[in-house]
Amino acid sequence: GTRTARAVWKTIDIYRPIQRFDEGLPEIGFLDTYKNEIAAYELDKLLDLGFVPPTVERTIDHEPGSMQLWVEGCITEGERFKRQLQPPDALAWSNQVYAIRLFRQLIYDADYRNASNILCDDAFRLWSVDHSRAFRTQPKVLNTEFLRRFSRDLLERLRRLDDDQLERHLSPWLTKTQRKSLLARRDIILEHAEKVIAERGEKATLYP
Repeated sequence: GTRTARAVWKTIDIYRPIQRFDEGLPEIGFLDTYKNEIAAYELDKLLDLGFVPPTVERTIDHEPGSMQLWVEGCITEGERFKRQLQPPDALAWSNQVYAIRLFRQLIYDADYRNASNILCDDAFRLWSVDHSRAFRTQPKVLNTEFLRRFSRDLLERLRRLDDDQLERHLSPWLTKTQRKSLLARRDIILEHAEKVIAERGEKATLYP
């Protein structure tokens, strides 16, 4: 009809056994691909999070890529912090922050520290974007230091994840090794959650 929407179109698809950067150690198994954008959206749906904007695979001028709905009226989390804009519901905001941190650790997002990859709309809803460098094959998490509170429902959905489920929903975009590593990180996160619960108690650690 008359409705028009904007979208982000990404075609990058790079894999290098070793990637050297200007600073820091070389990265083994460097991956930067549009396929991860679609995988992130599909996993977000499996976990019922609602952080990743709708993302699908499309071909334009014979070139495949990811097409992600542009979320209108947003600023980056870095800009929100700079402008000192405070959410009206601090607890609801905190719950979003912890859930999105968990998600980025689960998918091994190498850009998880980049505040420009988290968007905040005018209702103070968070959105997670730019996952092309995620889903590494390392069976470990990047950093659990800031995972201090957990959604009970999200932990339960994590426990129910299995390879059959991931294969059905993610196999077009993730390899078997990537899916196996994702489940290994899931196990590490669940183990970490149990440790934090034991240290701080359920009341201080869990939320609905």
